[in-house]
Amino acid sequence: MNSLSSSESEDKVLHSLLDYCLEHAIHIPPSVSLRRVPGKGLGVYTDQPLEAGECLMHVPTAALITPDTVPTSFADAGVRDQLSVHALLAAYLAFGFQDLSSNQYGRWMATWPRLSDFSSTMPLLWPDKTKAMLSVHPSARYPGSGEVRGEGGSTARPASRMLFVPTSPAMQRIWSTRPWAKPDSQSCAGLVTEQQTKFSRCVDRVAKCFPDRVLDIHHQDYWSFVHMWCCINTRCFYYVKPGDEPPNDSNDAMALCPGMDLFNHTDHGSCKTRYDEGGYYVIADRDYGAGEELLLTYGSHNNDALWTEYGFMLNENQQDAIQLDEVVLSDTCPDQKRMLDRRGYLGEYWLGAEGVCWRTEVVAWLSVLNAEEWQRLLDGSFDPHGRTKEVKERNLSRKDNMEVVMYSETPTSRAKRKIVEWILQVRREAENSLRGLHSMDSQAIVESFADDDIILTARRLADVDIGSFKDTEARQRYGMCVQRWKQIWEMCMAALRNVEREYEGSLATVEEEKPEEDLRMTVDDFLNTLADRG
Repeated sequence: MNSLSSSESEDKVLHSLLDYCLEHAIHIPPSVSLRRVPGKGLGVYTDQPLEAGECLMHVPTAALITPDTVPTSFADAGVRDQLSVHALLAAYLAFGFQDLSSNQYGRWMATWPRLSDFSSTMPLLWPDKTKAMLSVHPSARYPGSGEVRGEGGSTARPASRMLFVPTSPAMQRIWSTRPWAKPDSQSCAGLVTEQQTKFSRCVDRVAKCFPDRVLDIHHQDYWSFVHMWCCINTRCFYYVKPGDEPPNDSNDAMALCPGMDLFNHTDHGSCKTRYDEGGYYVIADRDYGAGEELLLTYGSHNNDALWTEYGFMLNENQQDAIQLDEVVLSDTCPDQKRMLDRRGYLGEYWLGAEGVCWRTEVVAWLSVLNAEEWQRLLDGSFDPHGRTKEVKERNLSRKDNMEVVMYSETPTSRAKRKIVEWILQVRREAENSLRGLHSMDSQAIVESFADDDIILTARRLADVDIGSFKDTEARQRYGMCVQRWKQIWEMCMAALRNVEREYEGSLATVEEEKPEEDLRMTVDDFLNTLADRG
């Protein structure tokens, strides 16, 4: 196997990894190479054409890192009973060796991301202020932003501040604080909140099992554990020892596979993995030409899930979607929620570029049909298409002659109009957040997205220019927020176009609420102008 990289020091790291693989009987054919690609890190590529079914890598069982790998001198049976597999492996890799030279996995771990890579990209490690509403003065460049005209027609600073959500609401579940969300709105915890709960549980258990370690956010022991926890979270593979029953918690079915963790993610067309008593294998899913990257899928994840779990998002992701539970259920009453629950349709409502899922459509039908018709619709014995309902519309264009116009509307168009309202609600949130983010100057970005100096010192960053580091890390976090809201905005626009195309002429709401042209242009320019700030 060859190694290609961009510098002599990186070549040394990759050659050391190859030596490690050779010593542990990890088989990688000579037609496959490791390459360090700017902006992507390490990846696995072909040097020669490959045929479908060829083995691209084999990691024998003896080379896997599992709970059996952890010596009892580090964690006895009593400690293991108290820790999840994730927590046990993270504690062992963080505290089980006196220094890097004594770490038998050091040559492999040298290819892992640094702690700063995770802290810049994973919202779990961002300051709490990024996980709530932010408040800024809206930029006067946007129409309707509340600017105040001074003497001579000059534009003064806006009189009021605006609130916006910096990260995707599907990750934080803070849409529930918006005025349109009802207090009884059904809501799940949110991806980052769930991950925070999982992580905090690991920290608490490890602190009890290893009282000599200071697992406080202001101590370097804590950040050593955080680093290893994130490495395991992003690099583990599902694994159950052959002959054993799968654990109750699938998160405890994991192993680290040296070498295999260098395959990058794809949302489609990945190589295949399998394992047996002989170890783990990666198999080519198709024929490959020379120079192609070999990819694995980490699962059917939308960009919110990828961002939360791995610290990246794809520019093109066939699995991308955003959850609409709070938006949709804020429009339903308790009786309707009970009906949805009885039929198994309460929650899990999704919006993608193609439109909304069937579960979302079910709620829209519930809003326009009576209970009997809706039940029959779900049972397949009622077709609402083509039915009409007379609607009265008051024409207020002439105050002295109010005219009542009668027209007919089908349940289909009414249900689809409800869907359009939900999509427009998400799009308005995206536009609001993009305006808020773009209104932030350099100082506001650092104040909102950077860690405190005491945290950076605990992360062993005292020997670097703290101010410069804070600025760089804050901008990277800020840029990911802009990128995600841009994706959500574009997803909404694509979904609206698809609804328009399918129900042409029946959904005037879509046409009435086109975004301002300057916003459309600004969204496209956001990422290109970040480096020019300040």
